[in-house]
Amino acid sequence: MTVSGWRQGRQSSAGLWRTRRLGRSSALVLTLVALVVVVPRAQAPAAAAERALLAGRFDEVVAAAASQPGDETLAVFAARAEVARGQYERAEERLRPLAAEHPSGDAALELGLLQQYLGRRSEARRTLALVLLGQPDRPTVRDHARAAAAARAL
Repeated sequence: MTVSGWRQGRQSSAGLWRTRRLGRSSALVLTLVALVVVVPRAQAPAAAAERALLAGRFDEVVAAAASQPGDETLAVFAARAEVARGQYERAEERLRPLAAEHPSGDAALELGLLQQYLGRRSEARRTLALVLLGQPDRPTVRDHARAAAAARAL
């Protein structure tokens, strides 16, 4: 009786594994379809800049940010590219006006992390504290993640 129970359990777990395997591939396809369909065209320059940054094509990232100077996401990517090149002053110059405009935004977080990396701890604490405390009335998941990164850095 225990042997047949073991066999039944084994068979059901194998069936569950097959279901999970199919479920994962289906979920992967649905995720890829959702990424293709849901990403608006307005985010296309940011997505292209992110891909270029990850590929190490820093000139493309800086050029994309120069074409749209008011875009905070592109400015953050360009600052990351400049940090990767070792041009810390340029990265700070790019981030400082956006951080002053939006003290709880992505540019302020990147500026605080850069200041901390450069050893300017008092400036970094002040910038990161503003990121942490300056939450909007209706925070999104991205706002919470940004605040968590600032808290972790503090």
